[in-house]
Amino acid sequence: MKNSLIIKILGTTHFALGSMLIGMLVFGGEMWMEQMNINLKTLKAIQGTADVVGASHIGIGLLLFFCSSIKDLNSIKKVLVGELGLIACMLCVAFFNTFSTYWAPELPGYNGPPPPFWFILGLNPVLCIYGYYKGK
Repeated sequence: MKNSLIIKILGTTHFALGSMLIGMLVFGGEMWMEQMNINLKTLKAIQGTADVVGASHIGIGLLLFFCSSIKDLNSIKKVLVGELGLIACMLCVAFFNTFSTYWAPELPGYNGPPPPFWFILGLNPVLCIYGYYKGK
């Protein structure tokens, strides 16, 4: 598989991740208030922070789309290593949030990111490692 295709796929996953995050916050806010018993002020603080994170992922996706036009193999490998570092940080946070109910029992019912996010967090490192070692 060509590295430019791998980077386009990675960009698409970041774009999708950001879009899903913003969509969940815009259209699911009232549901969160009811299910988690949080007030409007807390919800607005969560939405304000998560909107920035979602927009950042959309920006990272666009940046990766532009990086897919790089022809130098060494530069492409640096982009893949950078993406791998970013995803490693995201995986650490996702695992922390998933298992936080063990050391923070005051958050009942929260089990970390939803399955589409786990799919993206699992797919990206595999593609990065494959592209680094076997990509053309």
